[in-house]
Amino acid sequence: MPEENVFLLLIDLKGSSDLSAHDSKTLYSLIVGFVDSLNENLAEHLHIPLQHSYGDEISGVFRAPLHCYLAAEEFYRITRNVVGFRYCVSEGTLSFPSADMKKVGGTAFKRANMLMESRLKKKKRRFCEWTIDDPSLSVTVTSLVNLCYELKQRMTELQWEVFVCLSNHMTITQIAEEKGYNKNSLYQVNSRSASEVIFNAEKQLRRLLSDYCKKRRTPVHGKNT
Repeated sequence: MPEENVFLLLIDLKGSSDLSAHDSKTLYSLIVGFVDSLNENLAEHLHIPLQHSYGDEISGVFRAPLHCYLAAEEFYRITRNVVGFRYCVSEGTLSFPSADMKKVGGTAFKRANMLMESRLKKKKRRFCEWTIDDPSLSVTVTSLVNLCYELKQRMTELQWEVFVCLSNHMTITQIAEEKGYNKNSLYQVNSRSASEVIFNAEKQLRRLLSDYCKKRRTPVHGKNT
């Protein structure tokens, strides 16, 4: 039988060594909480649990690409005001069955390292790169995620606060009542934030990534860079 393909998520922190002692401590606490929480909540979707290594890298091997996307989005939410990062997702095989990420190897890691070195670190404004065994889908997902990232980065703190509440299924009225804001002002704030564009793009991303694994019957080992 062909070897099962997996999906490697590789997160690279930017400027973490330049943080103050206080911010470094805050970041470390956030990372530990993030890794522990996802390893527990997504255990059935993980081939190798998330690990934090070398001070500025987080990686994990997933069974499906949707959970790579969800994990990266959650990490953005909790670190948005602390540190920047970039990430890549690569589909491929693993060389050795090991819980130690440094000993595994395989095409998934080769592709991820190539993406990080040849694209993400050279295009410093680029947030992410995806390479899965459907080249067209790789381009589409990469473009949509980077679009959402740019729109989120342009948000004011209040726009971001409203966006997070809306994404947690609160209404503008509920947000105004809970936070003590003027409802009409929040409607204006939200109308200038492109939140609807982001919500529609993220809905499309979830559908595309979910459908990809449903349509896949056997792994494809063709080269995709």
